[in-house]
Amino acid sequence: MNRIDECRSFYYLGLDDCVDSDQWFEGYYRQLTDNGKNLPAEHIGVISNAGGTIDVIGVKSFVSSLLQHLVREPETLPVGIFCHHDLLAAEVLRTIKCHVFGKQERLRVPQDIKIVGFDDLPITEVVSPAITTMAYLYTDIARLAFDVMTDYRNNVNHSPRQYEVRSSMVVRDSTCGGAR
Repeated sequence: MNRIDECRSFYYLGLDDCVDSDQWFEGYYRQLTDNGKNLPAEHIGVISNAGGTIDVIGVKSFVSSLLQHLVREPETLPVGIFCHHDLLAAEVLRTIKCHVFGKQERLRVPQDIKIVGFDDLPITEVVSPAITTMAYLYTDIARLAFDVMTDYRNNVNHSPRQYEVRSSMVVRDSTCGGAR
């Protein structure tokens, strides 16, 4: 069985418009360090999200550099890539599948590279391999937002604070090759 905890190294791909308060990154980083893994600065990519549009060229550049490194140093395989958003994860997957390696064997998802996204968007189920993702219930978010708005309206002493929403990992083929 191929699992994310078998990875020899890890990467993170985030978006520039939330780099200063990226809770996804902080959670990922904390889990890695709590499990004795590291995430060197050169393994962190930040992609432009100007106007809400992901910089596809930036994703291709990050992934292409990573793939060239992995081909030169196959002992670092398998690697895990956590993406701030499912759309980033889908673009990472597409770039890996389309990358031209010359005469070398292609790197494969999930055998060589394991990909995890965040948001559980429908695209994660229709790409191949399907992308493992972190999901949260939108009903929980809506309920929390309603409670906060109601408290804000009814409580003059209401003060802003952070709230937690439960999430769960939806394991798909991009990390386990079908063995769940």
